[in-house]
Amino acid sequence: QLTPLYNQFHFSFNFQASQVYQKWYTQQLPLIAHVQSSPATYENPSTNTEPLPPVNYASSAYFNKRTNKFQTMTSEQHWASKGVPTDREGRQMSAFFDVDAYEERQREIMK
Repeated sequence: QLTPLYNQFHFSFNFQASQVYQKWYTQQLPLIAHVQSSPATYENPSTNTEPLPPVNYASSAYFNKRTNKFQTMTSEQHWASKGVPTDREGRQMSAFFDVDAYEERQREIMK
């Protein structure tokens, strides 16, 4: 009983979606053709302004195996930006006391 109703709904939804896409595409087609013909100097055809400089779209990310997500910094870069030791033991000890002061004091005692 529901199959014809589902098919009708599915057809009408896809038809409406394709109409929306076709309208957007026809509006963007002159812009797409202009950018493809001269990618180094993109100029918006709707306004007569100076051409925009070419943009370098470069980025870097690191994959974290534990979270299965990308992140912008490696763990070493993250801890270095916070001013915390990069090794695990150093981070744990720095939470309880000043490791640098302790090492300096040990060096003075050894002299």
